[in-house]
Amino acid sequence: MEDKPEITTLLERMAIALEKIADLLDVKDLPKIKSDTGDVVSFVSSELEYPTPPANDITKLQDFLSSRGISIKTIPPEQESDEILDKIALFIGGRLESVKGVLDSIKTNMNTGRAFSLNLRNEPHQAVADATHLCTTLYNIAFLTAYRYQKSPVYQLYATPSTAPRALNFYSGQWLERFVKTQVVSILKSKSFEFSYVCNAQISLPNGDDFELDMLFETEGVIFWLEAKTSDYRKHIEKYSKMAKIIGIDCSHMFMVLADGTVTDNLARDLSSLFGMTVVRIEKFAEQLTKALPENRDTTIENEATP
Repeated sequence: MEDKPEITTLLERMAIALEKIADLLDVKDLPKIKSDTGDVVSFVSSELEYPTPPANDITKLQDFLSSRGISIKTIPPEQESDEILDKIALFIGGRLESVKGVLDSIKTNMNTGRAFSLNLRNEPHQAVADATHLCTTLYNIAFLTAYRYQKSPVYQLYATPSTAPRALNFYSGQWLERFVKTQVVSILKSKSFEFSYVCNAQISLPNGDDFELDMLFETEGVIFWLEAKTSDYRKHIEKYSKMAKIIGIDCSHMFMVLADGTVTDNLARDLSSLFGMTVVRIEKFAEQLTKALPENRDTTIENEATP
């Protein structure tokens, strides 16, 4: 055939390109095929296994809920943007005192998209650095539609919050949910525990009512339910207390994590005793969760039994 050289050239180019892809994927022992020239070239098989992230198998969580007459109706799919927003949430949660003024100003103006200004003259250097870093990051992902900061001697921050639904959800409390989820995942991974989770799952209760769970985790045969609240916890705590009984989760495995500066450690302990759940300030959450993990639960029981 007259176009045989062109087919051979095209085949060779494909082989070279596929070899480069294979090198990037670190694929070895590729199958071979022969070109029309008789030369042996590498080719990527359609059966080649590509690296995939570990699966989040929620079967145990579904079985647990099903045993209580509860079914999962919907679970929001994970998105590519989750990793970016999780990192921002970690930054906020780890530096809440420094960025609280910015967050409060954003929440006050986010529904109207009204611009605001914040004077940082009397703030510590680290607080100024954290606040401006957060605003720069939010501006870069368009969660702030305008932002600038005037340095010394003014020390004035100007910003305009976005009214886009994703931004509003993040500011109104989703950042805390992401912070809690990321902390739990980090702790469980550090201990090499196998685990699964669902976030913002819509469930159907035995009586037919619908309910939404912020986070439900399973690890080492233990179920944890976690709710995160940036404010107005008083409107929800009684409802969660009743729901914990329906789901069948005890005090040490049901957490309400609060990012409310008015809640002290003593008040959190009082709320825990009154409502039968672990109410904890965001700063103490990692510590409290670690104490409730299976490895430490057994140790605690042994210590309590020792005279």
